[in-house]
Amino acid sequence: MYRPRCNTILLARILGPYLRRSSALSASSSAASSRPPPIIFSLPEHKTQLARITDILERDGRISRNACLSMFISRLAARIADLEDEGWKFETEKVGGDNVYRVVERPKARQLTLT
Repeated sequence: MYRPRCNTILLARILGPYLRRSSALSASSSAASSRPPPIIFSLPEHKTQLARITDILERDGRISRNACLSMFISRLAARIADLEDEGWKFETEKVGGDNVYRVVERPKARQLTLT
């Protein structure tokens, strides 16, 4: 009997939403084989931290440090500073033990001029 290693179980728990078993490969495997079919990874489109934060700010108008930590973004203050350099303006408040950044002003659209 095939027994998966602990690392396989841990990986399946972490990447659970992105995992699927290949039905085509499992149909071709023989019944005598006790190994499960291979796992195919389907990861979402990669976005930078700044792009993910900008998407949330445009959608909700605010973002919290704890929400970013759940998305594995640990340096929200640094990304907020990057956005302020681009023209965003924020209001910061402390809610419980969490920093919440609220959008006060979005950057104006830039015009391209041909010279």
